[in-house]
Amino acid sequence: MAFICLNDKDLHCRRIVTLIVSLFCQRKLSMQILLTGTGIFIKDIQRIDFTVSPRQLKRLFDNANRQWEGNDLAFLLGQMLYADLSDSHSNLLNKSNNLNAKYSNFYRYLRLSQPWVQLINFNINAEKHLLITADFCFQSNNRFILEVFASSLSFLFKNIDIKFSFPFSKPSNTSQYLKYLNSNVTFDAPIMCISTCANEHQQYCNDEFDYKLAKSSASQKVKVGYKQVGLPRKVRSYLLNETLKLPQLADNLDMSVATLKRRLKEYDTNFGQLQDEANLIKSLILLAEHEPSKTAKELNEQDISNFRRAFKRWTGSLPSRYYLWLN
Repeated sequence: MAFICLNDKDLHCRRIVTLIVSLFCQRKLSMQILLTGTGIFIKDIQRIDFTVSPRQLKRLFDNANRQWEGNDLAFLLGQMLYADLSDSHSNLLNKSNNLNAKYSNFYRYLRLSQPWVQLINFNINAEKHLLITADFCFQSNNRFILEVFASSLSFLFKNIDIKFSFPFSKPSNTSQYLKYLNSNVTFDAPIMCISTCANEHQQYCNDEFDYKLAKSSASQKVKVGYKQVGLPRKVRSYLLNETLKLPQLADNLDMSVATLKRRLKEYDTNFGQLQDEANLIKSLILLAEHEPSKTAKELNEQDISNFRRAFKRWTGSLPSRYYLWLN
């Protein structure tokens, strides 16, 4: 089973942990409070092969958000995440020889830098879309990790017009969104969505040999850390590709139904919730191209009213609203 359990110390997250510790040192905030209950020690972070479990990382995020004064921590981390070229993913992105390659490498090798999110990538005409969901047990940190992700994307693609749609209500203070992202930010989306009409043919003056070397290094790192996938992501991926009942899914994952239910409960989720998420993602991808009635047929839903009811249960709104939103 190629996925990480909550207590498996298999996440290569030295960069984000180091950045959080560094920011707290600069602000002279309590390192003891930051690391309480995480099982993370300063001497361990200094090791090149430093790894953490999803549970440790979640506790660190929780501690950091509780202690940090202000609402800019996630944005600062996103701006700094890819600034160190000694990091293999950052180096690959810096060495990419055109915008399309840079975007592709960001998407393909994201597990090296932000393994706590799952991306679904699709293109409609000239527009690229990313749908982003949380992996592992990070639902309670959902806003934080989505802000980190958005800020990192804004840092990497500074000259590109990017639309950010966040799946939560508009905060009372949006100054950080305007400062680190841009004015093209909306809220109350059914799922985090990032869209861009980037010119794929923009070229960079980078050496081809250096690029291939950086890509080879990143590929090797991905092979070493192949297990950097949580159970929610694994289940969601299965459900995006085919329609499965719970017993079939458990069989595919080589575990009993009872074990699968118990494991998902540890992640604060369940089969029904992940099935709804997968159906919503499939619906949104189809709604980007088709009207709601045709989307329902593509999903093998013969009764459009059933599809409308299901979609309203997932999002609180009718599919026609998101057809207009995506178009």
